[in-house]
Amino acid sequence: MAESVDAPDLKSVDLKVVGVQVSLLALYKEKKDAMLSYTVSTKYCWFNEGNTIVKIFFLNDVPFTFDDLNEGYLYDKDIVEQADEGPVYSGEDIYKGSNYLIQEMCHPCFDPVEILNPENLPEDIQSFYNGEEDLLG
Repeated sequence: MAESVDAPDLKSVDLKVVGVQVSLLALYKEKKDAMLSYTVSTKYCWFNEGNTIVKIFFLNDVPFTFDDLNEGYLYDKDIVEQADEGPVYSGEDIYKGSNYLIQEMCHPCFDPVEILNPENLPEDIQSFYNGEEDLLG
């Protein structure tokens, strides 16, 4: 016969929330065999301790690369205002985001991932996602 054990009432137990880091694959995986889809976004952000503004590319909000802007971008009020709204990024921030995506095997420059909006990718790799070029050999 099973022994009866007194369990505390859940309402009387102090609940302590613990932060957990979950990979992109786990967050966006709906089915085990389904192809994962990612979204690319871009933002103009201050870079290198606020010395310059660059266009940063994000895969599901993880920064993975950036493009320098043409001279004269500081005269574009919209670009400067968007950069002022966000954080200042460093080369290390981009490196960490890019390295994370490489480890998860979902970096759009190195891994064949399903991109919902390939038109937002850097120009150098758009031809691969449009089916015009085979970058993987």
